[in-house]
Amino acid sequence: AKENGSDGNEPETITLPYDYLVVATGSKHKHPTITPSIGSTTAENYKDRLRTFEDEEQRIRSAKSIIILGGGPVGVELAAEISCHFPSKAVTIIQRSDRLLPSFPNETGIYVEQWFRQRNVCVL
Repeated sequence: AKENGSDGNEPETITLPYDYLVVATGSKHKHPTITPSIGSTTAENYKDRLRTFEDEEQRIRSAKSIIILGGGPVGVELAAEISCHFPSKAVTIIQRSDRLLPSFPNETGIYVEQWFRQRNVCVL
């Protein structure tokens, strides 16, 4: 981190120790979950989005099993949420890479795989 020095001109470097650094800059989707209708209000868009989430929750509730393609951050988060909220569901992640979360440190992927094994989430 950089801050102004005591004289206001020279930048001062401050070092902060950490075990893991998470930089969460957000994300953008090419196609939003709900495409706003022309002339619709924010409240109408919110209601549409809420209805979509409720419909998807019902689909998850009624499914015997769930397959998630991709073991990156989004797929892992989705599998974790489903396994926590619906522990009786059979959840499977199909991953192209040889491990989950390939863009994260190896230890993170190992931890997640162990966590999933304890919750009967299958990783292929």
